[in-house]
Amino acid sequence: MDQNESLLLEGVKGLFNSQTLGLEQLHGTPESHEHSHFAQFGWAGIEDVFNTKIIGSPFHEAIRSAFHVIHSYKYLDNPTFGTSFISEMQARAVPKIEQQKAVKALQETIKETLKDVGNEQSMGWNPQLDEIIEMIQNLSREPQKTEPFTGGIL
Repeated sequence: MDQNESLLLEGVKGLFNSQTLGLEQLHGTPESHEHSHFAQFGWAGIEDVFNTKIIGSPFHEAIRSAFHVIHSYKYLDNPTFGTSFISEMQARAVPKIEQQKAVKALQETIKETLKDVGNEQSMGWNPQLDEIIEMIQNLSREPQKTEPFTGGIL
């Protein structure tokens, strides 16, 4: 590649750089995370991870359905989640060996999805929530009265 082609390639890369275009405020930097809808994305992501772990089971639909029912009203890190999940699979006539595989997949899912967050309940909360609350509570601003604009020179 000669110097002109190299220069053109650098120019095109710079053209589509989000910092150059000023889009980092809209889309964030690659290191930032989306927080406005993260609770829903996190919930759906947990279900996706679990579904991929049990994909080979002949009882995949029954296990997936049981997981969805329990996950719709209990957090993944709830101490009784596993017990409720096993009871739901038993109600769907999932064999014991498949239940054991599903519980193992559940444990792997918990380790994989909650390693960064800590617990599912905190998903979706702004990471700087403490600073935001402190800023709002310690706001000491006095309202100022201003005269209304009349549209002319007084």
